[in-house]
Amino acid sequence: MKNYIEVALPINIQETFTYSYPKNVSPKIGQRVIVDFNYRTQTGIIIGLPEKPAYDEAKIKEIHEIIDEKPLINKELFTFAQWISKYYHCPIGLVFKAMLPAGINVNTIQKIVLKNPKSENINFLKIIKYIEKNGDACTIEDLKKSKISPLYKNLLEMGEQGLIEIERQYKRKIQKKVVNCVKLISDSSDESLSPKQQELWNYLQNQPEPIFMADISKKFSYSIINKLKEKNLIEIYKKEIHPDIFSNIAQRKPVTFELTEEQTEVLEKIEALLDEQNFHTFLLHGVTSSGKTEVYIRAMKKALSYGKTAIILIPEISLTPQTVERFYSHFGDIIAVLHSKLSDRERLHYWNLLKKGERKIAIGPRSALFAPLENLGLIIVDEEHENTYKQHERPPLYNARDMAVLRGKMNNAVVLLGTATPYLESYYNTQNKKYSLLTMSKRVKNQILPNLTIVDMRQEEDHTEIFSKILKNKIEDRLNKKEQILLFQNRRGYASYVQCVKCGHVLQCRDCNISMTYHSRNKKIMCHYCGYERSMPRTCPECGGYIFNFGSPGTEKIEQNLQFLFPTSRCESQSS
Repeated sequence: MKNYIEVALPINIQETFTYSYPKNVSPKIGQRVIVDFNYRTQTGIIIGLPEKPAYDEAKIKEIHEIIDEKPLINKELFTFAQWISKYYHCPIGLVFKAMLPAGINVNTIQKIVLKNPKSENINFLKIIKYIEKNGDACTIEDLKKSKISPLYKNLLEMGEQGLIEIERQYKRKIQKKVVNCVKLISDSSDESLSPKQQELWNYLQNQPEPIFMADISKKFSYSIINKLKEKNLIEIYKKEIHPDIFSNIAQRKPVTFELTEEQTEVLEKIEALLDEQNFHTFLLHGVTSSGKTEVYIRAMKKALSYGKTAIILIPEISLTPQTVERFYSHFGDIIAVLHSKLSDRERLHYWNLLKKGERKIAIGPRSALFAPLENLGLIIVDEEHENTYKQHERPPLYNARDMAVLRGKMNNAVVLLGTATPYLESYYNTQNKKYSLLTMSKRVKNQILPNLTIVDMRQEEDHTEIFSKILKNKIEDRLNKKEQILLFQNRRGYASYVQCVKCGHVLQCRDCNISMTYHSRNKKIMCHYCGYERSMPRTCPECGGYIFNFGSPGTEKIEQNLQFLFPTSRCESQSS
């Protein structure tokens, strides 16, 4: 009787797939497994152990190998993935793919071994000839260059007929990084040492371990190093090294602030729920510079005091070295930062530390929500109104803010959403008592908030003007005082669209069918969605008209108008 497993593959199909496995293995839910699918090798996650398959047993394939000794996906994250899959109508295999770091993937090398070179099939003979040409080292990747189609179907049929055999080797995408190190194994030097050998001996005595061979070889030749090894004065050994993104950050003494009355009141309410260790969601509405980060830090320390772990989500744009340094000064080596600028090796290293429990705090953008932390006690979403918490590019298309609340509920953790401008849905949830509203309306150290003026451009005398009268007066006033001015405009280029005055045709992207932005500096029109660009036409492609109407102003037009209005002042623009 065969044994079966249910496997989720990282493909955009809602179904999961049944495979059989040999009796000498013991699969567990959450382990990775290598299987054949659609003539290709895929890595999937085991999601079930059915007693009987729902398909014809004769058609069920056997797995190649179970990769992990222990499940990569724990029970809590497994349930979390199932919920995301159902709620966002996303295949669970793609949810698992988003949860795991790319560096954990396995590369499969498939070698083709020729068993019988005789066949009457023309395509088979072409493949056999190609294999004989390349010899024992021929792989499926090599065969792809032959452009024989359909390749995988032909190989499968050749395997069934005993013409070839496919040998598979599995290699982790990120291999262990090992370097040579040197260690002193004798307390005293040999009297027969040459001056250069004695110099190396003295140098090694003053170096902290580990002493890397690469550093030594910059000052001493390998022949001198080998002489000390031959005299049994040093030992050369191999050491695995790991990336350290905090090596350039000095762990300074954390700066402590005296809490304001509002901070104290807010923190007491958060800590009361942390004491109870029950799920609750807070919306912290604090004005800019009201001290929200200090509240986060103290709440995290409280959670850690109960042996809990914590996640803090920060928009990618806010994840600056200064932000990381502040958290590092308070928590040191128990934090792990996960973000898109890390290499695959770095992300995998810190993911493993979190999984092993060696790091207690995960900091990062939306993907840090999937950090493999156990005993989660606190989740913080800073700047919860930010649109970057929504995944738009690839499935699962989830909202990290909402999923943070869900993961908090699944772990009986406290969830803290912080912002100066609450998201409408979050604020509504405080009104219907789903969340508790916390308010900090004053800046720390009694700093004064700037005065804001909203200008209705419909009331301006000249409706063609970009700048209001009050703005021009304020700019002139600050220039007279030798001060600088920052102007923000949310459009790049010169104009948001170009329209023919004669026929009304709007110049559009050939691929996206949306209006293209005009850039005056290079006289080109560009699609800001796909990046397609071309030269600005002299005449309308529809009617031949040569007069165009330019749409809403971008940064280039703002700069042009400023230079016209204030010709003696230097103006520079920056755009992404």
